[in-house]
Amino acid sequence: AAAPAAPHSPTAPRPRRSKRFKLSPGPSLNFRWVLSSVFRAPKAAKLLQQAIEIDPAFYLAKAQLYSTYMLGNSYGGFSIESINRNTERLFWSLLEGPNFPLKFLVLGEHANQRGATDVADALYEKAYRAAPNDPLIQNVYPLTIDEPETAIAVREQIKITNPNNRINYYNLASLYLSEHRYKEVEALIPVIENKFNDSWAAAFYQISIPFIYEQNLSASIALIEKRLQANGNDAPMLLWGAKLYLVEPNIDKSINYFKQAVALSPDLIAQSYDYLVMIEQLKHNDAMTHPQIEQLNDINIPSSVLQDVAVIFE
Repeated sequence: AAAPAAPHSPTAPRPRRSKRFKLSPGPSLNFRWVLSSVFRAPKAAKLLQQAIEIDPAFYLAKAQLYSTYMLGNSYGGFSIESINRNTERLFWSLLEGPNFPLKFLVLGEHANQRGATDVADALYEKAYRAAPNDPLIQNVYPLTIDEPETAIAVREQIKITNPNNRINYYNLASLYLSEHRYKEVEALIPVIENKFNDSWAAAFYQISIPFIYEQNLSASIALIEKRLQANGNDAPMLLWGAKLYLVEPNIDKSINYFKQAVALSPDLIAQSYDYLVMIEQLKHNDAMTHPQIEQLNDINIPSSVLQDVAVIFE
């Protein structure tokens, strides 16, 4: 299950609730949306930067570019160094421009990353009150609310005012899971599957209940194996199986599933940070054999990913 949050200190940034909803060792929220965003984000960033170069006073594009890097901080697509450098640059540039809702969101994120959580909360709420139907704002703002029941109430309201907000459904299901409200999750599963034609996300929540919240690892693995029997080339499911088998632990089977997953879809490496960090922990504990480590070394993992994993592990 996900590691407990570290105590907050006055000088350290408070973890955003979005971190809580990365249901390790499963995929984060809507896997397919996240995976596609990882590879759309650099393209979007390039186009937005081109627009800014054409019109340096295009402050909305600057806020959108900051937001693109902000999402990359949660879901990948950019190196940590690139995110830090570009968000700092854009922050100072945005200060020179007029106020608008997305700017408030960006300033709130910047404040949050620097530990000014009270300022951040006020700016997040200001952005939401100014533009409650903005898709990005209405998805990010509830993630900043510490009280789960309040966040649920906001998400339930968004479900009414914007019933086609797919990400809101996923976040609401994750909130229900975090509060052990399994019946509400089960009620959302057919909506997610039928309304958004997303059987994979529905399966994610079905598998999450026994493992993460009922501590029944074998039941979740059985559900994964059932899906793999129907489609052995389901790369995301293989990746999730690799993560759960690492927890079991069945390291050999975990590595086998991981190799299959990234062979079928190399892009999945971008969703494997939690897996690779767990691997580093096993290595640190001398819990892996030399042949197992060699098998992993044979997988072509980009050096930038390995560098980021090393930073996270430290």
